[in-house]
Amino acid sequence: MALKCPMCSASVAYVKGDPLPPAFPFCGERCKMLDLDNWFSERYVVGRELSDEEQATADVTDMSHDDLVGLVRELQERLGEKVELDDDDGGIEV
Repeated sequence: MALKCPMCSASVAYVKGDPLPPAFPFCGERCKMLDLDNWFSERYVVGRELSDEEQATADVTDMSHDDLVGLVRELQERLGEKVELDDDDGGIEV
């Protein structure tokens, strides 16, 4: 069965019963990370109000600064972007 990658429309081969490919439903890690970046950048949004429970589990503002920096670094490194920390305020610049 061939499916299309939701990011680039490339063919994603899948045989029913076999383990899913690591980046499924995407064609590869790059498209998977680009999709994740779209969510983090709020280019995608949920089409309804989240319940309090959903909001509590989806809110990254409760993450520590170090955890957020680590998450952003990992995403940018996977996308091949240079990450620099600003010494003044700990901000992240690309």
